[in-house]
Amino acid sequence: MMSLTIILTALALFEIDAVLGLEKRLSVYGLNSQIAELRSELHQLKTRVYRRLYKGTGSGTVAFTAYMSGTGRTIYYKGQILRYTHVLNNIGNGYDKRRGSFRCPSSGTYVFFFTSMPERGMSHSIWLTLNGKFIAEAVSGKVEKGYNMGSNMVILRLKKGDRVWIRASKKWKLNSAIRFRYAGNTFSGFKLS
Repeated sequence: MMSLTIILTALALFEIDAVLGLEKRLSVYGLNSQIAELRSELHQLKTRVYRRLYKGTGSGTVAFTAYMSGTGRTIYYKGQILRYTHVLNNIGNGYDKRRGSFRCPSSGTYVFFFTSMPERGMSHSIWLTLNGKFIAEAVSGKVEKGYNMGSNMVILRLKKGDRVWIRASKKWKLNSAIRFRYAGNTFSGFKLS
């Protein structure tokens, strides 16, 4: 009788463990189901935010930021076009990293910001140009024990198809190849109105 009681008790405990294990599995399944639902909702929200920010809001949003990637760029000759090959964002697809230029997708008022930071001990000047015409300059003076950055900001009225790019100065004295540090050389722009 005692062994039958022990066997029945063992079977009851086994059944209780099985029920608890099933409950635990169902609970985990319930959590997995909730996690899947939350992931789906998060994906939908991300999609909406992406469409709103990066595809524009229907009002012609245009904005870009590009910088020199890798170890920067070397300037070999006066008037050389600087190509900012790493694109942080390009809302409206106006910036062309292969050419290093911005092509205006829609007429309006645009703001451009550009920086120049050559290697230590060097100085240089870069120009912002509109359809090949000089508009503004950023000058980096020579500093022996550090880096010096030149920058400028310009507001321009552009027509669809106008091109804006950055080039090395055509007038600056160029004794040897000048290396630009990648982190300090950016070209950005956005449509104001």
